[in-house]
Amino acid sequence: MSREIIAQKAIGLATTSPFPQSFDGSGMMFWWSLFAMIVIPSLAVMMGGMLSKHLYEDRSLGLDLTAWLRTIVLAVCAVATIRCVPEAAYMISYTEAAPATLQTILTIKRACEAVSLYPVLFWMALFWIFYPAIVLKLRSPSSVVWQDHKLPRLKRFISVVILAAGLAASVTLGIAFH
Repeated sequence: MSREIIAQKAIGLATTSPFPQSFDGSGMMFWWSLFAMIVIPSLAVMMGGMLSKHLYEDRSLGLDLTAWLRTIVLAVCAVATIRCVPEAAYMISYTEAAPATLQTILTIKRACEAVSLYPVLFWMALFWIFYPAIVLKLRSPSSVVWQDHKLPRLKRFISVVILAAGLAASVTLGIAFH
């Protein structure tokens, strides 16, 4: 009995597709979803690391609006990571893992969904509190800064996106031709 049939039986589905039933046999849909589940936490961890570093470096300035804005975005990054990593793990291991392993991944996924409520409530509350002050500061004439170097900053961002697309493609092709 092949592993994909074992995986499908573990969740009570019968199909000839190597992809989970929710993808209706579409490898392209599986790739696109897996790509999203890989690239979102990858970029969130990259951005969260940068924000954490900036919060740490600027700790002597106290909790000003910049610190609160960084904290809000950091919490959003945490939620993106908490919600996407277990789903990506499930999708990657769907055809290879034993039913007990899939069950463990799904249990962790459900626990992460519940835990994600706390950082969501945290960032939404902070945003609700500080939104008027942030808008006022951003629209202040003294906050206008000329920047002509935005495109080079995207190099690292784009490379992470391309690497995530390649990883998702290799997993999708591996599952399709296994």
